[in-house]
Amino acid sequence: MNSEVLNFMVAGLHSPEAMHSLEPPKANRHLLFEAVLVGGSVTFGHLAHRLECYLAKVPSTGQNRRMSLSHPRADEIVERLMDIVVGLKRRARADYDGQKLPYPQHAVLKRLDNGGAATTADLARAELITPQAMGGLIATLEEAGYVARRNDTEDARRRLVTLTAAGRKILAANRAARHLWLANLVAEQFDAGEQRTLAAALALLGKLFPPRGA
Repeated sequence: MNSEVLNFMVAGLHSPEAMHSLEPPKANRHLLFEAVLVGGSVTFGHLAHRLECYLAKVPSTGQNRRMSLSHPRADEIVERLMDIVVGLKRRARADYDGQKLPYPQHAVLKRLDNGGAATTADLARAELITPQAMGGLIATLEEAGYVARRNDTEDARRRLVTLTAAGRKILAANRAARHLWLANLVAEQFDAGEQRTLAAALALLGKLFPPRGA
C-alpha cells in the first residue's frame, strides 16, 4: 500500500461523509478494496481498525535513524522515545495472539468502564468516529451481551449505553491477553541481561512519568 492509498484512507477516517465524494487512487484501487472489504461488510470502525493494523506493521521512519549510544543528545533520546511509544501503542491496538475483542470494541468497553454510562453520540465524539459507526459497534456489543441500553432517568429523550457484567469480564480478559502477549514478546526478544537493562530504563522513565497513583 503506497502513500496515495494511505492518504485516501486517512481522509476517510477524519471525515467519513466526505470520503464518499473522493475518488480512490485508480492505480491502487484494488489494494484499497483488499484492505477494507474484508469479511463482506464495510464500516468506518473496521476501516480504522484495519488502518491501525497496517500501521502497526510499518516501521517508524525514526527507527532507521542512528543515535549515538556513547554521547546521546537529549533531543535524540526524546525523538527515539516518542517513536517507540507510538509504535508500541499501534502494535498493542492491532491484532495479537489471544485477542478476545477487536480494538474498536475494546475501546468502547474501556471508555464505558472508565467514564460510566454514556450516549451513543457521546461515545462517537470521544472515539472520533461518526454516530452511525458507533451505533454499529454498540449494536454488535449489545447483541453479545457486553453492553445494555436504558433510558436516562434525568432526560427521557436520551438513551444511555452501560457496561454489563459480561462486558466488564471480557474487557478484563482482553487486557490480560494483551499483557500476556507483550510479556511473551519481551521474553522471546530479550535475554536476561537485556531484560534487566529494560527494567532499569523503565525505572528511569518513571522519574519523568510517575505511575498512576504514585
